[in-house]
Amino acid sequence: MKGRLLNAYAICPAYAYFKFHFPEQATPSMEMGKELDVREVVEKYVNTRCNRLYSVRLRGKLGSGVADAVILCSNSLEVIEVKLSDGFRRPQLVQAAFYCLLAEDTFNKTCTRLWLCSPNRCVKKKFTASLRQSVIGMVESLANDLKSLPKARKNSYCSYCKYSSMCPWAKD
Repeated sequence: MKGRLLNAYAICPAYAYFKFHFPEQATPSMEMGKELDVREVVEKYVNTRCNRLYSVRLRGKLGSGVADAVILCSNSLEVIEVKLSDGFRRPQLVQAAFYCLLAEDTFNKTCTRLWLCSPNRCVKKKFTASLRQSVIGMVESLANDLKSLPKARKNSYCSYCKYSSMCPWAKD
């Protein structure tokens, strides 16, 4: 499982299904995100004495992904996910939490926090047992829902989803 796919699943299960089976080309916002200076954002807002790693490839029992940054302390770690805008929502939180799980497997340390950052600010969140269980459950559900088109509800994302013409749930 990949982090971006879990992000899509948090937006809409059908979106993740279509994204998996019909991969999309990079959008303009994806391209702009590649230009973002993650190191500059992290160093501006995240104060730590621990080691910072950037563009960290992660692999674990649940899948793989690339975290924008990981803070490695002696007994713990923190994951940092940087986005273009600071309207942090559930999909971004889920993606960062998934990277916490992968980082735990990769570095054999406990993830205690995650950071959601933008060029304007960073928000620090505890990596709670509840969030951990929620993300593990989502990964399991996503794995099943990729086999056949899952049921979904029409939501605000449908109006600009690239797959809405193929999706029976996006219809009025």
